[in-house]
Amino acid sequence: MTTEECRNDPTPCPQATAAAEHAVKTVFTIVGVNVDNPAEVEKFRDELRFNRSIKRVSDRTILIAITTIIGTSIAVVANKLGLL
Repeated sequence: MTTEECRNDPTPCPQATAAAEHAVKTVFTIVGVNVDNPAEVEKFRDELRFNRSIKRVSDRTILIAITTIIGTSIAVVANKLGLL
């Protein structure tokens, strides 16, 4: 199929589909995942889910730490000024 035929055809262009599949396989191979093995793909997805949950906990922990530091600082200043 020529490029012009691919542009005018509403179905996916075979060359584009092949190029996309090759690119995806190459990227996953670089990160160590065999896309032809469903078990490896599922393990990779589980790792991504775990990493996302760890990031959420980390973000919350940082927010709590910052809030605690600011709150303590305000309390110390207010105590020094005799407001507490």
